[in-house]
Amino acid sequence: MQNWEYTTLTLVSNAKQELEWTDAQEDNRSASERVNELGDEGWELVSVVQHTDDRARTVYWLKRPKN
Repeated sequence: MQNWEYTTLTLVSNAKQELEWTDAQEDNRSASERVNELGDEGWELVSVVQHTDDRARTVYWLKRPKN
């Protein structure tokens, strides 16, 4: 049976209503650039979930086969 490992990328709007990645504040690459980079590492995008609670955020869920 195949085992998987998972990771997430989270994009949030900050106090200035600018979008930033929660794991890398100085990273201003687009979502497609970041997901493409992870795709090159074997990650597959499986879901995108948008939340609009206290601040807007988008969570990108990715998986890849576990070695």
